[in-house]
Amino acid sequence: MKRAIAAVCLALVVQAAAEKPAAAQARTPEEAAKAIAARWKPILGLSDEQTVKFEKIALDAEKATAQARAKAGGDAEMLKAAMQPIFQQRNASVEKILTPGQMQKYDAAMAVARKKAVEKPTPPVPAKPPS
Repeated sequence: MKRAIAAVCLALVVQAAAEKPAAAQARTPEEAAKAIAARWKPILGLSDEQTVKFEKIALDAEKATAQARAKAGGDAEMLKAAMQPIFQQRNASVEKILTPGQMQKYDAAMAVARKKAVEKPTPPVPAKPPS
C-alpha cells in the first residue's frame, strides 16, 4: 500500500511539474509547505500540533524535491528516480503523526489522487535535442 501511494505521489509530482506555469513553480519550499499543510488540515482533521508537524514534513519534502528537480535538469526519468526515496520518507513521517482514523482518510484521499492520475496520465516529455 505504501509503495502504491509513493508511486502515485511520484506520478503526480512529475505531472504537476510538467503542467504548472512557471509562476506556480516559483514559490518557495516554505510557501509550498504552508499551502500543503493548510490543504490537508481540514481533510485529515489535524490538530494545531499535528499541523505544525505536518508542515515540517512537507517542508523537508519540498526542499528535497526542489533539490531533486534542479539536479534532474528537466530529465523526467531522473526526477522520478530521485523522488521515490523522498516520498517514502515523507509517507513514513506522516504515518508517525497521524491517528489510525486520520491515516485512513489520508489513504482514501491518496486513492482519489491515484484514480485522477490514471485518468489523466502524464504527457510524454520531449527528448532533449542533441548537443
